[in-house]
Amino acid sequence: MERLERCNAREERGFTLVELLVVVVILAVLSAVAVPVFLGQREKAEDAAAQSNIATISQVISNGFSVGATPSVSGGAVAYTSAVGTQEVVLGGATASIVDSSDWCVEQEGGSETFHMTPLASVPASGECASPAGPPGVLDVAWQPVSNLSDSVRVVAQDGDGWIVGGNFTDVEGLPSRDRLIRINEDGALDSSWNAPANMNGAVYTIAQDGAGWIVGGNFTNVGGNPASDYLVRLSADGSLDTGWNPPAIGNLVYTVIPDGSGGWMVGGNFVMVNGNPQMNGVIQLNSDASLNTSFVTPDLMWTGLPSHLTIVPDGAGWIIAGSFQDAGFDQGVGGAFDRIVRVSNTGQVDTAFVPPPLNTGTVYSVVSDGSGGFIVGGTFTNVGGNPNRDYLIRLNSNGSLDTGWNAPTFTGGGVLTIAPDGGGWVIGGTLLTIGGDSGRNYLARVNGDGTLDSGWSTPALSERVYSIAPDTNGWIIGGMFTDVDGDSSWDRLLRVYS
Repeated sequence: MERLERCNAREERGFTLVELLVVVVILAVLSAVAVPVFLGQREKAEDAAAQSNIATISQVISNGFSVGATPSVSGGAVAYTSAVGTQEVVLGGATASIVDSSDWCVEQEGGSETFHMTPLASVPASGECASPAGPPGVLDVAWQPVSNLSDSVRVVAQDGDGWIVGGNFTDVEGLPSRDRLIRINEDGALDSSWNAPANMNGAVYTIAQDGAGWIVGGNFTNVGGNPASDYLVRLSADGSLDTGWNPPAIGNLVYTVIPDGSGGWMVGGNFVMVNGNPQMNGVIQLNSDASLNTSFVTPDLMWTGLPSHLTIVPDGAGWIIAGSFQDAGFDQGVGGAFDRIVRVSNTGQVDTAFVPPPLNTGTVYSVVSDGSGGFIVGGTFTNVGGNPNRDYLIRLNSNGSLDTGWNAPTFTGGGVLTIAPDGGGWVIGGTLLTIGGDSGRNYLARVNGDGTLDSGWSTPALSERVYSIAPDTNGWIIGGMFTDVDGDSSWDRLLRVYS
């Protein structure tokens, strides 16, 4: 009996601390061995799945070209149509770029690395696809953007692996809730997870990134039902209205917003009153908290009626302001020499040493620095410097004078609306019906560093004007009013060309 009690006592005593530590050590050793093995096996399985998926998609692309069809990427799938019907395969986590039968690539991330496959490979290989590149200016037929935009695209801003697109459209792919502002993914498809405020009742003209969010200006009022959200708002990263960002009351539409380099913003537009102050002639500066920077005093801009456009670009310790005004600075006692272009200091004082040529008629729509102190200027002006062939596009020297040795191509049509630097030249777009005397080259072109037409830069045939040119890797995203590209209505308002 006594022996039985001693046994029971030992059993009730449980494990000693030493015994428990031994168990913990054993479990740790097992985990150190088993967990990496498990994770390694999972990574191997994901690698194998990615390679298998890439191979399947690549086979579909090869099959398409072998029967004379051109596979395309749209709606998360690769597809082609031939005499025997339509063949389609879902991308399933992969991405594909297709230029032609000898230039395509499929890529997918596995568990431990990324794999890709091209026409030259029989099996997937490690690494990412090289950025696809076609002849400069040629339409990228593999980039299939969102379709059925009901009206024009006015601005495109890059957002990581996608773009924020603004304009005057009120319906996208049959979705009337997509008003004036959307986000598209890298392949051009609509990002349905990004939702701007509904019922924006006017066009979006300008978009500027602000950290993880966006400053948006245009002709809208009462955004998201907020009566204080007129003409200028801030959106969060997901597209929702930032109700904590409260700029001053702006009395009319905003054409341009750019960062001022100190956390604030330069804002230009059609307004002549801000917070009830009638002295704000279309240009203001905001502090980082969106309050009005009263140290910047806009010079008096003389308009005929309200401004039809206004643009602002940084220039050292000041700003170039351009638009449709006929003069500037009378309130500072310096008016009479600043026709549609003026340079001001960081406090708004007119720089009288910067004297542009009279532009006589029209409006300046775009100004970009040429990297050497001068400026490339585009608009609807004509006959600059008395030269009947100097219309729509000119170069100004650092002091504002006309560079008479820089000669752009001859144009017919309305004017140059947008300019984008491209290496040693510029890509231009607008309402140009013919460029360089070529009726087959319209609305979009590239000019060389000396202003001459880059004849090696092919241009797709567009049915209408170009408003926006945004850089992309080895290409350009083009937005505008066109509804037909090279006779194909698949690209309406948005397209991509190679650079």
